[in-house]
Amino acid sequence: EDHPNFSNYELIFCDAAITLKSEDASNIRPIVAVYDAASASELQAATSGNSIDVLAYPFNAIEAAARLRCLSRLHMLQEEINHRQSIHLQSKNTLSVLLIGTEAACATAQQALAPECSVEYTDDDITGLLRAGQGDWSCVVLALSDTSREPATFIRQLRLLASARTMPVLIYTETADERCVKALLAGANDLAIHGCTSGELSKRIHALALRKSVLDKLRSDAAIAAPLTEFDHVTGLPGQTQLMRTMATSLKRLEAQGKPGSLLLIAVDPPVGVPEGDAIPDSVMLTLTQVLRRSLRGFDYACRFGPDSFAIFMPGADALNAELVAKRICAEIKSERVRVKETRKDGTTASIGLATMAVSDKMVTANDMIATASDALAKAQVLGASQVMSLELNLAA
Repeated sequence: EDHPNFSNYELIFCDAAITLKSEDASNIRPIVAVYDAASASELQAATSGNSIDVLAYPFNAIEAAARLRCLSRLHMLQEEINHRQSIHLQSKNTLSVLLIGTEAACATAQQALAPECSVEYTDDDITGLLRAGQGDWSCVVLALSDTSREPATFIRQLRLLASARTMPVLIYTETADERCVKALLAGANDLAIHGCTSGELSKRIHALALRKSVLDKLRSDAAIAAPLTEFDHVTGLPGQTQLMRTMATSLKRLEAQGKPGSLLLIAVDPPVGVPEGDAIPDSVMLTLTQVLRRSLRGFDYACRFGPDSFAIFMPGADALNAELVAKRICAEIKSERVRVKETRKDGTTASIGLATMAVSDKMVTANDMIATASDALAKAQVLGASQVMSLELNLAA
């Protein structure tokens, strides 16, 4: 039977008994080998093959969703880095893992990881945060027990450390419960359930380490280019000029690949009682920048759009996903309780206008996206504070 066109798919889930040659697919799309959990021969074929990851059947729904999200993002990051420099990054051969949790919870994980990885262990969250921020780890593994603290809290604290912003985090648990869902929403990259073999667990950590190397390379490229580009001195974000250049290139690439893209324009709502035209304090804009950084994917592009506004370009995001992100940003800005005037008790809010280039749209320009998002923002602000409005692109002009 002829192979399908692998380039049409983000990921390939393949029966472990079927061998796909590297020239067929592995250098085009990530392959996940699916094996029967009760079959030792299928497990051996899955962990020794050329797949980037493995998944046992039957599988937990939360675990499978975590795998899909993690590998989809890895694929998008690899496409970006390959587009820029046409290189293929690999994770380190020797995996270094920081294991955090109670001694009882970590025992199973240590036993599974020891043959494949260099493992260090701590049972204290504060020590774990410090070591995670200071070491060059392939992955941080949070081993959960019935008495564990909420892992989501630890992950949010970890993501505040600049040195650990791209650090992969894997949740290792006996049962996928509500804590795991909250941890994934807070920024955990993957989830593994007790019982998976050392080979399977190392495959997952290899994939996470590869994702980190790609993100680090993208950040390195950005750091090198920063002195040559226009950046806002308050927030450290690029300005409008860089946004226009980035969107012009990205929109053409997304159209060629048949993928959507979205633009968010975020403006601080005029504070009640503050004279119109008063500048928003730098401290407020800097705090809002930190909120945006926590809300974005590694390959989204944020910039300072105006004195009281930001823009975020989201390659690959359709209208539904972009709107979910926009609503989350509005809610998080509101929850920060940042005040424009220290004498006031009410916090700052922001409204967002959203424009999306659909897969069917052709010849879309950066100006088209900005004009539509600006119209949407104006309509959102008419509705009141902390509103989100999405409009279809008007390409008639």
